Amino acid sequence: MKSILATILVLLMALVSAYGSGGAQSPFTFGVGARNLALGGAVITDCEPATASFWNPSTLAYAERYSITGFHTQLFDKDVTYQYLGLALPTLDIGAFGIGIARLGVNNIEKRDDGNLLLGSFDDSRIGFYAAYGRYFGNFAMGIAVNIENHSLDSYKATSTPGVSLSLARRFNGFGGIFHGERFGLVVSNIIQPKMKLDRESSLFPRAVDFGIEFEILPNGGNTHSLMASARLGMAEDDDKRTAFGMEYNLVDILHLRAGLRDGKESFGAGVSHRWMNFDYAFVNRELGSLHMFSLSFDFGHQMSERRTMREQRRENEFQQRMTNTLMMQNRKTSDSLMEIGKNLLEQGDLEQTVIYFDRANFIGAGSGLDTAATAAASKDAHDRLDYALSIKRFREYIDSALANYDQGELVTARSFAGLALNESPGSIEAKALIEEIDESLRKTTEISILIESGIRRIDSLIEYGKVNQAFEAALSLQKIDSNSETIKKTMRRAQFEKLKHEAVAYLANGEIDAAKKAVEFGEELFPGHQWCKEMLVKIAEESSVVNSLVIPEPKSAPQPNLSASIMEEIKRKYETGRQAFDGGDLGKAVGEWEAVAKLSPDYQSVKQYLVTAYRFMGVEFYSRNELKAALDIWQRAAKLDPANNEIKSYIRRTEGEIKKLQEYSYDR
Repeated sequence: MKSILATILVLLMALVSAYGSGGAQSPFTFGVGARNLALGGAVITDCEPATASFWNPSTLAYAERYSITGFHTQLFDKDVTYQYLGLALPTLDIGAFGIGIARLGVNNIEKRDDGNLLLGSFDDSRIGFYAAYGRYFGNFAMGIAVNIENHSLDSYKATSTPGVSLSLARRFNGFGGIFHGERFGLVVSNIIQPKMKLDRESSLFPRAVDFGIEFEILPNGGNTHSLMASARLGMAEDDDKRTAFGMEYNLVDILHLRAGLRDGKESFGAGVSHRWMNFDYAFVNRELGSLHMFSLSFDFGHQMSERRTMREQRRENEFQQRMTNTLMMQNRKTSDSLMEIGKNLLEQGDLEQTVIYFDRANFIGAGSGLDTAATAAASKDAHDRLDYALSIKRFREYIDSALANYDQGELVTARSFAGLALNESPGSIEAKALIEEIDESLRKTTEISILIESGIRRIDSLIEYGKVNQAFEAALSLQKIDSNSETIKKTMRRAQFEKLKHEAVAYLANGEIDAAKKAVEFGEELFPGHQWCKEMLVKIAEESSVVNSLVIPEPKSAPQPNLSASIMEEIKRKYETGRQAFDGGDLGKAVGEWEAVAKLSPDYQSVKQYLVTAYRFMGVEFYSRNELKAALDIWQRAAKLDPANNEIKSYIRRTEGEIKKLQEYSYDR
């Protein structure tokens, strides 16, 4: 029996010696994973995630997907099994966790007494447990691992105290040329040393330090294949230096060919990758023979970078929706407030101001996607009342002007105003009687030519001052004096053309594209090939193409300058501060922070969209307070950020129209 036990112990000790360490070293220092062992154990800077808890816990920070790895080999004798199962669990924000279990064992060993009598069988099993954690701290990846070993030999059992290892890793972008990327790693094993006592024998695992470096080399022809070179230098307590080197050739991320050298012993291997699965083989030459090793790895789940992007996009969408809902509620209150003001003005009989407030309430509600049935009905009713009141007012003004000119002998002018009065109230007996009286006087006038010349001069004057409707009515009056006169016909065409020009410009300003186009087409019938008609049709076509576009093109991102890490951190801080300010109800501060972000990096996340939305609703606030120029300014800023936004354009057109009407009203007064 003693000879058999001695053989087993020699076997395990030989395994340890193969690594070049002292007898107190764990047998698991041989390593795990067919890929890394094929590379001589040199790749501690970029090991597979599921083996990182064993080799270098800091590299867990690089893990992009959940992964699991199984490793198997027969050591020296078919009954000696060496296995490993590892798992890597990256998280979105708090780094990555790793778990690994290694087992080295011999089963069904014959147990005999001193007389070589068979007493049965027993097992010799050694299990290593590894729990690790890794995450980024700035540009560095740092990790910690805790390991415990259990040894079971026949009736002898022992479990070590926990050991603690620390590690550090760093990736670089490359030195240029053929070098694509560089990686460095440092592992300090057993800072807290594990201790194990089996029977009366006690061992303390030594501390060790390993430093690794790796280069990825790309050929000039492209990156469909690459070559990776790695090296590792280590030293344990009371031990000589240990070295390892490895080379790996990668072909389109499918086929991987490997070779390594570890303490003068060569190793070779190959791997095949397909999507989420990797199969690796290693042939390792050691002092007690050659070993064949196999690993099978699986990656599953979305990449952490993709999940972070998806989460950030979800947060952006939720914030954008929250922002829109908050400001929509604000617009609802604004619309309701404008309606209340309009109702009070209606009770006071101020129809002009009532229409203004009802129109604005309806406009704001429609722009915010609110139900505008009530506001639209109230606005229409107010418009009908105002139109009726203004029609009566205009009728009386036209009648009074007609009578005044009739008394002064200005028959053509009187006839023109009487015609305008009849247009306002087609059924008016008063207007009809006045027209008949004026027409009778005109028929009795012998100086028809003088009347015509006077009428033409007045029409010219009215056109010059922009009063095209009155000019048109005056031309109609002249036509009734002598419908066959070529001079009157020309004057009539000119007055009608100027009236159509005025209407076309007004329709286009209000966004009534079809009406503007019809007015220009009527003008072309009067003066075919007229230059103004050609130019106006071009403007209408341009405006129509913008208004009727159903797809808003995504603005192309301008190339961004390379910003330093400190500036990017400042951009991120201001971006988040703006979102917090908005959630806290401070829209002004939010806009200020987002404007600063847009100035430094215009395409940073959703800052443009935030600003356009905020500008839109800030403009509504100014507009509701009758601060039209302020509203126009803020909406024009939004239009610069989003030139294809038809809603913003409609706000601008409407506000410009209102400002123009107010200016004209002020000029008339």
